[in-house]
Amino acid sequence: MMRSITWDPVRDLAPVAMGTMAPHVILGAPNLPANSLSEFIAYARANPGRVNFASSGNGSIQHIAGEVLSRAIGAPMVHVPYRGAAPALQDVAGGRVEIFITTPSSAIALVQAGRVKALAMASATRSPGLPEVPTTAEAGLPGFTMDAWFAFFAPAGVPAPILERLNTEFRRLALDPSIRRRAEEGGVTTAAMTIPELDARARREIESLGAVIRGANIVLD
Repeated sequence: MMRSITWDPVRDLAPVAMGTMAPHVILGAPNLPANSLSEFIAYARANPGRVNFASSGNGSIQHIAGEVLSRAIGAPMVHVPYRGAAPALQDVAGGRVEIFITTPSSAIALVQAGRVKALAMASATRSPGLPEVPTTAEAGLPGFTMDAWFAFFAPAGVPAPILERLNTEFRRLALDPSIRRRAEEGGVTTAAMTIPELDARARREIESLGAVIRGANIVLD
């Protein structure tokens, strides 16, 4: 008889340090009848259930981001999953899907060529690669951010002094100018968080994004 195993990240893992943050940008198709985030919101509200958003697959960060955006603007949208970000971005550039929320590094060339519209950065700060694109707060949608983040965790029960030592070293590296520069060249930023700060962020997002996942019945492929 098989027994199901429930894994609880809050119970089973101990936060060590934040690694990198990957901001996301809200991209629109070239034929989207909106050239700014506020215009898109008005368009989506006027066409409930008729606007499509792409993702790299069911359960992906882009899928969750689209559902969060839909709830934030109060307009239902239709999810169109792809097998990866590249074909999703290709169909947005081709005008077959209206919206895609993804990391800017994969879309900078398309934005600069006018093949997709960058409506807003779903982050607290603008992107060095797209400095002219406003943040969601600047564009009229405060509170909507979608930063993918990568952190270091240890098994629960690792002694606190070891965790603190590791955190100190990781924060030192995160503040190193050469490491920060290399991270930015790859489209991400480093973050020097303390253990309580990382723990609070993880718990907050498990709760908030978990509610979206359950509410939209999101499952992995």
